Amino acid sequence: MRHVDRSKKNEVGGDEQVEQLLRELRSSGRTMLESVLYLMKVTGWPVWRAKQVVHESVTWIDMKNQMEEFHDEIERATEIEVESDNS
Repeated sequence: MRHVDRSKKNEVGGDEQVEQLLRELRSSGRTMLESVLYLMKVTGWPVWRAKQVVHESVTWIDMKNQMEEFHDEIERATEIEVESDNS
């Protein structure tokens, strides 16, 4: 995995460079979360942007449906928790 040099923020640019970086991260065993965190470090992007890029990447497309289901479950669980707190 590439070393994070904080003096080189925003050096990663362009869709193909980002995809290449994500491929390298995944092939070295990094998770989606680690990929998001790494993109935040090397680009200076906020979490929502890095998450969006990873989620929509070709590299992680096989996990997209699973992640969407996971987020839906979190939302449902949160709604149930809020309803029970209000009762």
